[in-house]
Amino acid sequence: MLKSDEIGTPGNNSSKSITLRVGSREDAEHAFSIATDVVRELAAPDSNAGLALLVGTPPPHKALRLAQRAKEEFVSVDEVLRVAGTCGIRVIKLHGNGAGVVGAFAAAVLASTGSDGRVLDIPATGIRELKDEFVSVKKLLELGVAEVRSLDGVRLSEHEVVALGKAKPVLRGFKPVLYVERVGLAWLAVKVE
Repeated sequence: MLKSDEIGTPGNNSSKSITLRVGSREDAEHAFSIATDVVRELAAPDSNAGLALLVGTPPPHKALRLAQRAKEEFVSVDEVLRVAGTCGIRVIKLHGNGAGVVGAFAAAVLASTGSDGRVLDIPATGIRELKDEFVSVKKLLELGVAEVRSLDGVRLSEHEVVALGKAKPVLRGFKPVLYVERVGLAWLAVKVE
């Protein structure tokens, strides 16, 4: 997310998204209700937390343009509320001035494209614990990474070994993909956006 003095966050400005497959709009609303309770309880008291719910893909074009802008420049809460309202995206302010709806909106919209954002963790695999280790592509695939690709798009075989560092997979086609580059004789995981 954008780092700017205009945003006025008490700490680190960040947004997270969760992509769920649900059976109905009611199921989505139920999940949103649970997320609302969790964020209310766990958000820092001096935060400006907000939440957004987008059902369906692809996102409306107008929402996507605004979400992409929010990654690069200051976007007002009022503009997000207007666009969210016209596009059927539910946003709510939870703490403070609620400016977190900007990041929540952007995260929800961009995640709904299936190809934007870092994958912080893959549930129940422990991939997040692997830092600064050498790991085989086979092990990464077992831990839920869909594929490991070089920056020029070549898919690595499961027999290759990758130095992870602190790089994380990114979302591509709704799947976690780890990008690597060749450094000498080794493959090194790299950060891409």
